[in-house]
Amino acid sequence: MGQLVESFINEQEARLHELQLKVSVSASAYNQQALFDKHYIGQTINNLISNAIKYSPQGGEIHISITSCQYHDKHGIQLAIQDEGSGIPENQLDFIFEKFVQSSNKIPGGTGLGLSLCKNIIQAHGGKIWAENIENEALQKTGARFSFIIPEK
Repeated sequence: MGQLVESFINEQEARLHELQLKVSVSASAYNQQALFDKHYIGQTINNLISNAIKYSPQGGEIHISITSCQYHDKHGIQLAIQDEGSGIPENQLDFIFEKFVQSSNKIPGGTGLGLSLCKNIIQAHGGKIWAENIENEALQKTGARFSFIIPEK
């Protein structure tokens, strides 16, 4: 999982540099093994990282964490990607993963299918995906955090 994250960060290096975005990765489960389809989980990670870049303000930070967790009495891996954008309107959090739904905070472009596809991929792996708004009052920053868990097989 950690290698996939690193590869997509490297692919986005030009965009990150252009927008002066910093990316931090904390990976207590960097080397934890799990059985998953590298192509599809990679597609999910790439989509979530791309969205975080798209919605982050210039000069902002994106925080990515990879941790081990328990999920339905199994060990699992949780990946979370947090940006410093404006977040997702509360009344849209429950629907953001539905087909053709885009946040009213959307930036031009996109079809409203990316998060729906991510949801389908994670569910096909027996996991779950969710979004939440994060507020850091000390830093006076907000943002959205997208997380998913895939269980070990």
